Amino acid sequence: MSGETEVLALLDGEHAALTLYTPLDALFAEYRKLRADIEQIASYVAGASDVMCYFLTGAQKERSIGNYTATTLFAAGPAIRSLDAAFWSRAMKLTDVLDLMPAEARNEWSRQIRAHETPPFEPDSVRATLQTMIANRAQFFADRVEGLFFNLSDHHATNSPEGFYKRMIISRMRTYFGSFCHERCNFVHDLRCVIAKFFGRGEPPAIITTRVLETIHQAGEFGVWHELDGGAIRVRLYKIGTCHLEVHPDIAYRLNMVLAWRNPAAIPARFRKVPAKEKVDRPLHHGLIPFDIISGIGEGLFSPDGRRVFFPSPVSVRVAEFMRRHGGRQDESSWQFDYDFGTALHEAERTGRIPEVAST
Repeated sequence: MSGETEVLALLDGEHAALTLYTPLDALFAEYRKLRADIEQIASYVAGASDVMCYFLTGAQKERSIGNYTATTLFAAGPAIRSLDAAFWSRAMKLTDVLDLMPAEARNEWSRQIRAHETPPFEPDSVRATLQTMIANRAQFFADRVEGLFFNLSDHHATNSPEGFYKRMIISRMRTYFGSFCHERCNFVHDLRCVIAKFFGRGEPPAIITTRVLETIHQAGEFGVWHELDGGAIRVRLYKIGTCHLEVHPDIAYRLNMVLAWRNPAAIPARFRKVPAKEKVDRPLHHGLIPFDIISGIGEGLFSPDGRRVFFPSPVSVRVAEFMRRHGGRQDESSWQFDYDFGTALHEAERTGRIPEVAST
């Protein structure tokens, strides 16, 4: 990286950090008020336990509410931990760091928030944590590649030192109850995020990857290859809960270079070179739709036939131009199409392209 590039990268990180302060200050003020309310209510109830017991026994009798005491139900500690978790979640959403995190770190943050195990929501701690995460954004890129590679199932011989050239197998994509495992889906999403950077498509929202894989799962399309992102990836789900994943050779060598940067001994040099064209067995499409356009259209509400989409607020110029190019006609707060644009959008979420038959 040149000196100029490094400076620009640092300035970009500093700008991202500075933009946090105004919304964070508002968040801290709201937190302080709610925490004071919690402590006030807890203090009042603790001093009126002789009366509160009648509220609780009455609710238990007439509304089938569980057996609680005023002391346990209105204890300040659990309520404050719930408040801490809720505000940590809101603070993380002020930046894109949660989306940029590798899957393991993102899953752990989500677990802590659900379990109310986050640190106390204190200004110094919150600012320091978010600034550290922003500073590590570039590192997250390599972490994502490494995280996917080392989270492949170690029960399959096809997971080899050839890295991303070989078929990869992610286990436990289905839960014990047969439902889809969203946390394991995050590893596939990480791969899509890395590939999106290679294509210059921006950061895909996690919901898009989840929706793509969940659609395959719900349709029962097991044992069938599905191409993602212009053929850069193809996935095949199985009923036993595994996901077979193959990366296009033109992408695999780049991923191997990133992996070798973090783990020099992991990938032999011959697997970090551009593949010979005659060995590539399937096309890799370029000129894919940027993810900000896909997610922008996805915010709309589609009619049952997919031919009309309603937006609660005006769309961006880029989104409007895209829909116009693909046959859309604006009518106040909605857009009308002569074909099922909703189905075409779902196809774009998976492949990055609008089907030619649909848009012609």
